[in-house]
Amino acid sequence: MTAPEPRPRWELPLLAFGLPFLVYTLTRAHVWALDTLYTIDSAEMVIAAHTLGIDHPPGHPLYLLFAHLFSQLPFALPDGGVIFTSAVFGALAALFLSLALYERTRDIPVSLATGWSMAFGFVFWIHATIAEVYTVQLCFLGLFLYLAARWLRTRSTRTLHLLSFCLGLG
Repeated sequence: MTAPEPRPRWELPLLAFGLPFLVYTLTRAHVWALDTLYTIDSAEMVIAAHTLGIDHPPGHPLYLLFAHLFSQLPFALPDGGVIFTSAVFGALAALFLSLALYERTRDIPVSLATGWSMAFGFVFWIHATIAEVYTVQLCFLGLFLYLAARWLRTRSTRTLHLLSFCLGLG
């Protein structure tokens, strides 16, 4: 009987999620900076999320539900809460990518470097600091990659079911 493989220590999840989340929170678009808040589709996303309305085709119902919940936070204005959604899911995307690499390599520095490369890439960073749908989509992609890597290692039916569910949501 072989010993189970070690799970990543607390450092990997903390650093893979924490540093991008901190940076996104500090550099996010602010209410008073109209040139950063209302670029691309941000204004439309804020209004659609806060009112549970419909944005432009093809629509983004899962994003709008998450953003609506974040827009109801007591410490944020509705637009700040929707932007906070992008920061949280952007940091989660970096975390899941790091965990996926850790499942395959068992190397914490490589896993962190990969997650941070995505998290601090210019285009991803921009979308993690405004009200936009891409971070939620990439979070589910990262979760899918992590579950796929885990399934390749364990061949667990439960992991395969979670992987399929995640693919459907993403």
